[in-house]
Amino acid sequence: MPPRIYTDAHMYDPIQATIVDQTAKKILALLSEVDDPKVQSIKYDLVLEIVPLPDGNVIVGYYFADHASRLLFWMDEFDASPICSEIKCVVSISHLRLEIESQYWAHCELFPNCRDYNRAILDEVKGILLHATTDTLTSVTSTALWTTKQNRYLLAVLNQVKVPNDADRLWVGAIIGRVMRNAKHNQFVHLYGQYGARLDRDQSIHGITVHPHSWYLIIVEPFLFWGAEVHLVALEKIWVDRTIHIEPFRHFIHKLNEEWMTFVIIATVLLNANMAFLSIQSVDTSGIFTGDRTIAQIVSYISIVTSLGSAILSLLLVKQNRSKEEEAANRAAMFLGNMTHGTRGLEHLSILYAIPYALLMWSTLTFVGAFTLEVFVRTSIVARVNVGSVLAVCTILVLWCILAAWIGDSPHPHVLGSLKKRLVDRAAMLWGLLRLKNEGSECARDSENEVTESIHQEEGEQPWMAPPRILVRGPTIDMSDPSHEVSSNATFAG
Repeated sequence: MPPRIYTDAHMYDPIQATIVDQTAKKILALLSEVDDPKVQSIKYDLVLEIVPLPDGNVIVGYYFADHASRLLFWMDEFDASPICSEIKCVVSISHLRLEIESQYWAHCELFPNCRDYNRAILDEVKGILLHATTDTLTSVTSTALWTTKQNRYLLAVLNQVKVPNDADRLWVGAIIGRVMRNAKHNQFVHLYGQYGARLDRDQSIHGITVHPHSWYLIIVEPFLFWGAEVHLVALEKIWVDRTIHIEPFRHFIHKLNEEWMTFVIIATVLLNANMAFLSIQSVDTSGIFTGDRTIAQIVSYISIVTSLGSAILSLLLVKQNRSKEEEAANRAAMFLGNMTHGTRGLEHLSILYAIPYALLMWSTLTFVGAFTLEVFVRTSIVARVNVGSVLAVCTILVLWCILAAWIGDSPHPHVLGSLKKRLVDRAAMLWGLLRLKNEGSECARDSENEVTESIHQEEGEQPWMAPPRILVRGPTIDMSDPSHEVSSNATFAG
């Protein structure tokens, strides 16, 4: 059976029609000379594409599509690196097959009448979507390409598909081809069926990845109230192995935009509070020009500037990032790729996103400082005691809130308890209580050991016998040995 020939060239142009016709005859003649019964028995399509060159000449690209194996093939050596650029290396031929099959389904999407679509193919597509729906429902870090809602919509569309049906072949092929193309490419990116496959979207396929903070971030973090670290952790979970999961990225940008708009409102409130504070008669100089201002006034001026900075930066960031809530995956990946530093990663972007919060915090603290200075410098002792007491209680409550959040997110929640125990033990040691306690416990321990030893001797047990222990061995493979690394310089022939 002769192959079907497809092209996107303008066949009403005599020149392009001649180029396609002559090229097809030449390629099919070369293929017929291949002395391999398997090749001659394949039911395949030939696709041709005219590619213009800058010098005015043209070249013709081609590929064969094998419907039985769902693969593309060539008669020449094929460089697969352009279609595998999203990952660092291809680990096996079966891994490469996933991306080649994705390209095959792209062929079916572009030319949907190239094959027949039966119930088995439709059930396969539905099975992939049903598994993805279950995965997104039961896991917050699912590697599924679409959300639960999107998977349900796709399943609803596929439930309207009737196969086999020649009249519906065009749109059926386009639907199935697009879904399968994206699904197979997603499997390729996550190393589906390979050793070390990615099971969670925030997991690197290159093992446990540690991102040490640079000295630059360590220095500026306290001035940003550790807000940059929060954004950095979130970004590193979205941007893994230079691949992006678009739905978490959109959700992250949406939450940022809401947060920045909230900062604008709070900054406006702080600005009004500072203006009201400066207009108080005891603070204001009644319009009289003076060369020097009080410390409370200067600190309030700083609060005004930082609140204005927070509001302006928040508005600018919202304007720049509002469109990213609906951005395509390739545009989002390009954005994060451009913002990724060679050594510091996404630290600069996380610092930028944390600046509005940091300025707002500095505005709040400086306003509290200006108010405190005014109270404790220019008021009576009664006012100082009353305001100071309430201020101390509020400070304790704020510290309690910060401490509770730190303990809740800490992998070692009992660290404060052990710290308290060490402090109590140190105080007891200073007063000699710990020494007396140790002496008493040692006497009790000696008497207990004597009783235990006598019991063992009466029962005939040997004193040298001990309960078995579990031997934990270290790694038997030295991972620093370059012979254990996977080479990324493999060449694949089409």
